[in-house]
Amino acid sequence: MKKILNIAVCALLAGTMSVNTFGFAMGTYMKGSQGKEVKEIQEMLISIGYLKEGEADGIFGSKTVDAVKKFQKENKLDEDGMVGEETYKLLKEAEEKTVVATVADVPPAATEEKAEEEEQEEVATVADVPPAATEEKAKEEEQEEVATTADVPPAATEEKADEEETEADAAKEESTEPDAAETDTPEEEQKNASEADEAVDYELTFPSWNPDSETLDELVDFVIACTDESSPEYLEPEDRIATFDMDGTILCEKAPVYFDYCLTMYRVLDDLTFEATEEEIDAMQQIRDHAYSEGATFKPESVTKDDLVASAFAGMTPEEFREYVVEFADNTEAVGFEGMTYGESFYQPMIEVIDFLRGHDFDVWIVSACEREVVRALVERFDIPYDHCIATDVPYVASNLGEEAADEYNMGQDETILLGAPLDEVECGKSGKPAAIAREIGKRPVLAFGNSSGDYSMLNYAEGNPYHTGMGFFVVCDDTVREYGSDEKAAEYYEVVEKENWTGISMANDWINIYGEGVKKTELPGTETDLLGAVVDEAAEAVEENIEEAEAVPNELIEETETAADELIVEAEEASDEELSDAA
Repeated sequence: MKKILNIAVCALLAGTMSVNTFGFAMGTYMKGSQGKEVKEIQEMLISIGYLKEGEADGIFGSKTVDAVKKFQKENKLDEDGMVGEETYKLLKEAEEKTVVATVADVPPAATEEKAEEEEQEEVATVADVPPAATEEKAKEEEQEEVATTADVPPAATEEKADEEETEADAAKEESTEPDAAETDTPEEEQKNASEADEAVDYELTFPSWNPDSETLDELVDFVIACTDESSPEYLEPEDRIATFDMDGTILCEKAPVYFDYCLTMYRVLDDLTFEATEEEIDAMQQIRDHAYSEGATFKPESVTKDDLVASAFAGMTPEEFREYVVEFADNTEAVGFEGMTYGESFYQPMIEVIDFLRGHDFDVWIVSACEREVVRALVERFDIPYDHCIATDVPYVASNLGEEAADEYNMGQDETILLGAPLDEVECGKSGKPAAIAREIGKRPVLAFGNSSGDYSMLNYAEGNPYHTGMGFFVVCDDTVREYGSDEKAAEYYEVVEKENWTGISMANDWINIYGEGVKKTELPGTETDLLGAVVDEAAEAVEENIEEAEAVPNELIEETETAADELIVEAEEASDEELSDAA
C-alpha cells in the first residue's frame, strides 16, 4: 500500500508540474488585478500558510500584496508584492513541498487503512455500476483529478473555467464593496501613507518646506503612487507629465512686478547702449512709476508691453537675447528686496519640488505667458531644456528677410535668425495654456502648478485628465512679512481653490524659507519724482551742513584771536606792574 500511495503522490506532483507549464496564463499580477488566476495564487498562499482560509476571492488586494512580499522576503526575491514568473515558480514549488509534507505526516498504518477502505469502496462501486457507466465515470473522475492537481483551470476544462468565471463575475456584481479581507482599513491606509512618507527624507529633500505640511504629504503620496508598480495609480514614465507656470509659481512675481517688465524697463530707461524712442521712454516711465509706488503692473494706452519687449530687443539673435537676460538677472538687485538678484529670486520650495519630481522620472515643463526666450534663459540654470519651455513667442525672422514674406524667401547659409518686431502671437495664458500644451506636448499633464487666474485652465486640464488621476496645485501669496502678499487677494484665491478642488500651497504656512539666506523684504522705492525729491532733499541737507561748517570756521578764528589778545593784554599788564614795583 505504501508503494501505491507513493506512486499516487508522484503522479500528483507530475500532473501539477505539467499543467503549471501550459495551463496558467502567465503574466504579472499585482495590486488591483482580478480573476481566476489571482484566486489560484491566493489558494497557493493559503496552502503554504501566508493567507488564511477563505481569503481567496480573486481580488489582488493589500493582504495579498503583504503575503506575497513576506513570501518574497523569505525566499530572497525582490519585495515588490507582484507575482511574476519567478515568484510563481517558487510559490508552486513551496506548495508541492507542502503536499508531500502533508502526506508524509500521515501515520503509515492509518494511511494503509485509509487506502484499503478506498479500494474496497471503489470495488463495491464498480460492482454496482454497469461497465459502460463505469468507463464514463472514470473519464469524468480523471478530468476532475487533473483539474484538482493542477490548481489552475486546465485547457481541457475550458467550458468549466468559463462557467466559474461567469459565477465569479456574478458574485462581484452582487457586492459593490470589495471583500473585507482585501480592503484597507483606515488604520492600514494611514500606515501605508506613513510608510510612503518614510521612504522620502523630508529634511533632505524638502529643507525649505514645513515638515508638517499636509499639502506636501499629498504631493509625495501622489508621486509615490504614480511610481509604485504595485499601485493601481502607477504611471509609465512617459506619461508622468508635470507643468509649471513661472512668475509667481516658481519665480518671484513682485520685484516689484513681472520679470519681463523689469527687464524691459532697464533696457529702455537705463541701458545707455540702446536708443529708445520717445514713445517707448514715456510708456516705460509710466510703468516704472506705477510699479515702484504701487507694486503693480500698469498698461499704457499708447503701446503694449509685448510690443515694447519685441521692439526693444529686435535685431538680436536668440542667443544674444538670452545672454542679455542672464546678464541682467545675475547682476541686478531685485527691487523691494535686500540681498537678492533677480536670478536668485526663485522660490526654493518649488525648485525642491521640481527636483523631487524629476528624481521620480516626471517630465517637467514650464508653461508661461512670459516671452519664450526669457523663460529659456531663466530656467536653463535648473537644467530644464529649451524644448520644455512653452511660452509667448517673440517672432523670429531671417536676418536678410527685409520686407519680403517669410514663406516667399529662402535664407542663405551665411544668414541667421533674429528676433523681429512687432509681436503678433497670442499670449500663452488662460485657455491658451492647455491649447499650447496639447500642441507642443501632445499629452495631458497629471500635475499642474500655478498661482493666478491665468493658470486656472491649466490646473483644470490636469485635474480633469480622463486617463489618470490628476492634481492641480495653487501657490497662494499670503505672506505679508517675507513677501508682498495680500490677505484680501489670498482669501479670494482660497475660495477658488476650494471650489475647483485643487490643492493650495500657502507661502506663509507651508514654507519655512522662500529665498536664500540673508534675503529680506524692504520697501518699494516710490515714483521717479519721489526718488528725485529724495536726492534733492539729501543734497540740500548736505549744503546746509557745509554752510554751517563754513560759518563755524571764522567764528572759531575770531574767538581764538580774541582769546589770544586777552591773554597778551593780561601778560602786558602783569609785566608793567612788575616794572613799576622794581622802580619804586
